[in-house]
Amino acid sequence: MYLDYLQKIGRLVLGCALICLLTVSLAGCKGAAPTLEPATITFAYLRSDRERIEPLVEEFSKLYPHVTVELRPATMGELSWNFEAADADVREVFTAIIDNQRERGDFLALDPFIERDESFDVSDFYPAVLETFTIEGKLWAIPCGVDSGVVYYNRDLFDQYGVPYPQVGWTWDDFVSTALALRDPEADVYGYANREGQWGVWLFVHQLGGRIVDDMQNPTRATFDDPLTIEALEWYGDLFHDYAVAPTPQQLRPSAGSILSAIVMGEVGMWSDWFEARGGDSDEIWDGIKWPMRWGMVTFPRATADTATDVVGDLWAHGYALSSQTLHPDAAWRLVAFLTAHASSRKIPARRSVVESEEYERQAGSETVAVARAVLENWLPYPPREFINKTLEALGILGEAIVMVESGQRTAQEAMDWAQREADARIGP
Repeated sequence: MYLDYLQKIGRLVLGCALICLLTVSLAGCKGAAPTLEPATITFAYLRSDRERIEPLVEEFSKLYPHVTVELRPATMGELSWNFEAADADVREVFTAIIDNQRERGDFLALDPFIERDESFDVSDFYPAVLETFTIEGKLWAIPCGVDSGVVYYNRDLFDQYGVPYPQVGWTWDDFVSTALALRDPEADVYGYANREGQWGVWLFVHQLGGRIVDDMQNPTRATFDDPLTIEALEWYGDLFHDYAVAPTPQQLRPSAGSILSAIVMGEVGMWSDWFEARGGDSDEIWDGIKWPMRWGMVTFPRATADTATDVVGDLWAHGYALSSQTLHPDAAWRLVAFLTAHASSRKIPARRSVVESEEYERQAGSETVAVARAVLENWLPYPPREFINKTLEALGILGEAIVMVESGQRTAQEAMDWAQREADARIGP
């Protein structure tokens, strides 16, 4: 990436420009790499990013030969709860979980590092992503990427049935028409399958203007009986029953057995999943299974009612934090600043300069970039910690209600009335 660019501007400035481009934000070069004392630091990160992280760390080591970086790839569960990553100098963290770790005293606030580092351009980050790691007025992690629910589609099936590919900006009506055009009962092909669980349904609810709690920032009670929430769930239920374009697990062919298998076998035209999942081959999401079909990506469709919002995705942010126990904070900070200047994973980059760069479009493809930009412009934030702590049981109740609707055991109205009674009884009004 960088050498190709440098060849364009001439070999005479190679030495100076190379240092700049490798050490600071893509927004510009403000100075040469600072000298660091010899140090050995550990870096715990999501192991599904290993192929992308290892080459970057090698580049970092060339730039800072006196700093040795020991890598500790881990699963999301290990990074979140219980792993030797707890004593790593640099540690990957996630939205909604970081605050619990911060309260334990695991991390250093990063504001002093940013103030001292003239080469670090904090304004290059999307503000919404920075806010996810800002707690009590302090920044505790630098975003390295964003994940979001999106809709994937099987290009092979679309071509087979002569269906136009979906485009960013499509609506619920477009979505249903597309799913119906793909539905082929004789071939056991379904138009759509939900792989994002209740979060995908939650997005539909918010698109229509519904709510599942009274206040996202300070929730006090579940609002499953909100009329717009029920209306959104009715529409979702129609996908399974009136339109019959989405399968319940019981409706899948025995040879498939699961939605994941049905997708791989070419029996699902569209499915919801994470942005990070693209192409499969992810240990965290797809157990290393590579998608055999030609695939495409689009945002979630928008509702068409007067109360509809423009939300087309939800933000689950990843970031890098510094351990409060690190013996080499300057070296650890320099690694974080270096890594976050690059598109180092399958996730949406957190830096505007990376998302808008020609290099990222060449790497990810114009369709993927269009989805990334749309999500960053029209997003539903991941629930704050207060939401998770106070309404975790309510979310479980919601999940049960969704299964009732999918299976046809209850109507949306009946399921949400039941969910409201359960929430009031278990959690309190």
